[in-house]
Amino acid sequence: YPHFDCIEEVDIVSSEPLLEAIRNSDIYKHELNPEMIFDYIITSHHFEHLANPIQFLQAAEILLKPDGFLSMAIPIHTRCFDLYKPLTITGKFIDAYVNNINAPSLGTVYDHLTFGAHKKDGTPIGGPHKSNDNIKLIWDELENFQINPQLNKIAWFKELQTNLNNGYIDAHCNFFNPYSFCLIIADLKMIGLLTKLQVHDICEHGLEFIVHLRKSDPVELYPCSRMTRTELVQATSAYSAYETYRADSSSAEIENETIKQLNAILESRSWKLTRPYRAAGELLSKLLVAMGRKKNN
Repeated sequence: YPHFDCIEEVDIVSSEPLLEAIRNSDIYKHELNPEMIFDYIITSHHFEHLANPIQFLQAAEILLKPDGFLSMAIPIHTRCFDLYKPLTITGKFIDAYVNNINAPSLGTVYDHLTFGAHKKDGTPIGGPHKSNDNIKLIWDELENFQINPQLNKIAWFKELQTNLNNGYIDAHCNFFNPYSFCLIIADLKMIGLLTKLQVHDICEHGLEFIVHLRKSDPVELYPCSRMTRTELVQATSAYSAYETYRADSSSAEIENETIKQLNAILESRSWKLTRPYRAAGELLSKLLVAMGRKKNN
């Protein structure tokens, strides 16, 4: 409350994609083609809602100054209501980009509404999920359509289609863990859909991960930059498997195999090369705690 007066006024409110919103704003309308105008762009729990993430990343690449940062907080899919949805892989990004998708599809909205999960007591999952025994679909509470008993599921689905045709319905469109995000960025750079943005730092923070993408030439070693594509794919799979195995005797083999894969990553040359960056991040976190700017979880 004491710092409300420090909050900046909102300059632009728009439903347009980022680049169009900037170019069409009163602030930048005098510039025919505004580029390299921002030192940094920050988003929180926004990226997963984008139907066309490549369009946003390319816009950020244009708008950032050299060495500028795009910093994002993104939920880890196994630690939120997206638990039972499959990780997004690069092909989905490419399809949305090529087909110029600008809003969540009917299928995406349907999955968002019917596959969301939480703890049986109604609280968010909030951390690594070790057992299905305490988790259920949010849909189970709506199964009997208690709000309107006259509404059956076929009628509900038709109404959903109508509502989507008449306007935007928000949904999580894509699902990530830290490694899967790095893999997608590496793929987009590999095929030329991104040129300057690269992962500078990435770390877990509770139910989310924080990633800083830097606009620069690939001259320094960054996290994930020394991992082969095979290592990234395996790390992506192992991360999710380790977070979601059932905590019973039947899962022992899965758990052991997952731990082996994670240990292999920890012993890899790439992981050792990026140790200084992780150490610096941990030190910064401790300093923020000491300064009272961050809660010590």
